[in-house]
Amino acid sequence: MLDKSVILKTADYLRIAQPELVNFRRTA
Repeated sequence: MLDKSVILKTADYLRIAQPELVNFRRTA
């Protein structure tokens, strides 16, 4: 079972990274 802190960090990373990936794909 994963640590809750790891899950929260992963969720925050995905929340921040996903919009950047979408913008990168649109501008590419």
